[in-house]
Parts: sequence; structure tokens; C-alpha cells
Amino acid sequence: MHNKIFLKRRLYTLRMAETTAVTDHINTIRTLFSQLTTLGQQIEENERVELLLQSLPDSYDQLIINLTNNILSDYLVFDDVAAAILEEKIGIEIKETKIVQTKQRHCWCQEEDQRSVVPVGVKSRGGPNQEVRRL
Repeated sequence: MHNKIFLKRRLYTLRMAETTAVTDHINTIRTLFSQLTTLGQQIEENERVELLLQSLPDSYDQLIINLTNNILSDYLVFDDVAAAILEEKIGIEIKETKIVQTKQRHCWCQEEDQRSVVPVGVKSRGGPNQEVRRL
């Protein structure tokens, strides 16, 4: 009985940190479900979905709204919701990667622009004391 109460408390208070990998979080929840099932505590599918959704950080609020505003929200399946969460995370990571790449290209272009400027008084192709120009 003590072990079952401990596992239920852990399950009902579980909250994913922003830095936690989504797959690790989903696996933790699945493990808790499995351990409770072994102890004779059955958790219905709709409650599994609710526990997963409530355990997500605030950055997943829009996904939660989208999933729960659906007409079929009473029929959500844990594995489908977990897949939607993973897809959301992948989408976020792709957007973040694109933003970083864009910033890197922007910085690289600025560095190239700075390198192509020849200051006044520096001997260049046309001789000394020429105006600043782009190569």
C-alpha cells in the first residue's frame, strides 16, 4: 500500500521541466503507469491523457488547448497525445534551428561586409588615400 501511494503521489505531482527531453518525460509517465498497474491500480485511458497534459510546462499550452477543444477530446488516446507532443517539440526545435541559422548568416554577412571595406589612407588596388569603398 505504501508503494502504491508513493507512486500515485509522484504521478499526480509530476511536472516536466522545460529542459527535460520530451521522450524522457513520456517514458517516466509510462513507467509510473506500468508500476501502478503491477500493483493492481488501473488508470483509465482518459485519465492517462489528462495526467500527461497537466504535467507539461506552460510552453505547451497552445497544444493542450488545440487537443482539448476538439470534439473528440473525450476519446483521446495516450499514445496519440504523446505523438502530438513529440511532433510539437520537433516543430519547435526546427523553428529554433532556423532562427539560429538565420542569425549566423546575418552575422557572417556583416563580417564579410566589414572585411570588404578599405579605410581611407590604406594602400589598396588604386593607391593611397582613396575613399572608403567596397570590394
